[in-house]
Amino acid sequence: MHRKIKPSDKIGLLKTDIDAHTLGIFVIDEALRESGYRTVIADENVAKALCNPSDANNSSRILRWIYDNDIAVLGLSYRLDPDDAVSIFRRLMYQLEDKGVIEKKGGPVKKVCFAGLPDACNRIRQVYGDDVTVFYGDESPMESLDILGIDPGPASDLFGKHPYDSVLENFGNDVIERGDFIHVEPVDRRKTKNFGTKKEKVVDRIMDARKRNLPPIIRAHAGPYSPEREEAVKKFIDWSERLA
Repeated sequence: MHRKIKPSDKIGLLKTDIDAHTLGIFVIDEALRESGYRTVIADENVAKALCNPSDANNSSRILRWIYDNDIAVLGLSYRLDPDDAVSIFRRLMYQLEDKGVIEKKGGPVKKVCFAGLPDACNRIRQVYGDDVTVFYGDESPMESLDILGIDPGPASDLFGKHPYDSVLENFGNDVIERGDFIHVEPVDRRKTKNFGTKKEKVVDRIMDARKRNLPPIIRAHAGPYSPEREEAVKKFIDWSERLA
């Protein structure tokens, strides 16, 4: 599956419905379209089917989507648990090979790509070698197109480094070099109504911050993904305690 991608080749992008990470797919979709390539993003039904591609009905749904859309290049994104990522990808690849969808088996799909966390990418590369093109997530649109062997042509000007990104990078480097952040104390929010109790609400903290002119509340994702809710909650609590 090393053939060069041509503008006539339709590129299919898909992910599971449990993975909320969509930015990467939309970014590469825009880059491909701006470069003159045709793309199609899998709908919700296909996204659900991808969670268990070994199931006969799910497999049929995915393969029908591939054939109905005349897809020649298939890109799968999964940025949750690496074990789940490798499992889903290997089961999908088995279906593609077993049903003769891959080009070397006489099918229409001549190239398969995977985008995910580094550990998942490394393990998939170890299993499939150069038969699968992997993306670690830190590639720029231009780098991604280059990996795919695609010349963006006139659209290359759209993917250059934005001046804002350069300013932001310089600002970050300056903050790190000066090291002032080491002496910054955490915001004291103990005056918030019902602070530290089960009755405390996010709205209370927001209102207190506005009243006392405190920095905004920042939400950040932390902790590994787990499909088991109880396990996920335990991990979240553990990570929260470590961060605190």
